[in-house]
Amino acid sequence: MSLHVDPLVLALDAGGGGCRASIYDRRGDRVAHAHCPWRAFVPPDLAPFGREYDVGALRDAVQSSIRAAASSIDATRIAALCCTGQRIACAFVDELGETIYAGPNGDVRALAAGDLRGLDDDVLYARTGRFPAWIFAPGRLRWFEAARPSEFQRIRHVLGLSNWIGFELTGVAATDATLAADLMMFDVATRS
Repeated sequence: MSLHVDPLVLALDAGGGGCRASIYDRRGDRVAHAHCPWRAFVPPDLAPFGREYDVGALRDAVQSSIRAAASSIDATRIAALCCTGQRIACAFVDELGETIYAGPNGDVRALAAGDLRGLDDDVLYARTGRFPAWIFAPGRLRWFEAARPSEFQRIRHVLGLSNWIGFELTGVAATDATLAADLMMFDVATRS
């Protein structure tokens, strides 16, 4: 990036129906925008409760939306990236960076199996500030532990969908406290 050219910010929004890429100048004006759709599917063995994304389709939509938005500007001016998206949607990634699972906020696969039995509501609430629900990451993790134990053993990172996009683009698995709290992966007592 040249110091003599106004920098731009690339903002990615991982929505329920696709990826939006918007590029903003330093005044906050949108100078470019693109949207590429994606859809969750219902795996036949999880109907009607389970929902997943095709990881390849997610990657393609993210890349296509970025390319389309950046095609009308000098992409070397992009100085920063930010990602946002549907809360509670998440992805599980292994230690090699391979995505094991990506699902929308409507994936309630744990409901079908009753996989929240045995979770202590009071302990979880004290730790996370939330009562367990089938849409949160712990329910999905418990489902994977019971139904796909070999995949469960590989999980090293639980990321919000927007954090997964950041991981895909940078190789860094990171989150913020608010999204981690929405996934029930944040301890409100220790703030970690």
